[in-house]
Amino acid sequence: IFDEVMTGFRVSLGGVQERFGITPDLSCFGKIIGGGLPVGAFGGRAEVMDVLAPDGPVYQAGTLSGNPLAMAAGLATLEELKTGSAHEQLETIGTRLE
Repeated sequence: IFDEVMTGFRVSLGGVQERFGITPDLSCFGKIIGGGLPVGAFGGRAEVMDVLAPDGPVYQAGTLSGNPLAMAAGLATLEELKTGSAHEQLETIGTRLE
C-alpha cells in the first residue's frame, strides 16, 4: 500500500510512485486532491479493485465519500495539473536552489 496522502501530486502528476518508478498494489490520496477540502481517494491494481463492490464482495465506504464541492475541486485540481506547467516550474526552481 502506497500512502500518498501527504505527497500526493506535489512532485508529479503520478505522485511519488511515478517519480521513483514504484507500482504499488494500492494507493491512497487525501486532501491534496481537493486543495485542502475533505477528499479521500484510493486506487489500485485490477486484481485488488475487482474485489470491491459493485463487482466484488467487499463494500467500501468512507466519511469523505461523495462531497460535491470537494469532488468539483478535485476534478479542477487534476485538470490544472494535467494541462498546466506547475511540475515543470517546480523542477526549474528546485534545480536553481541546488
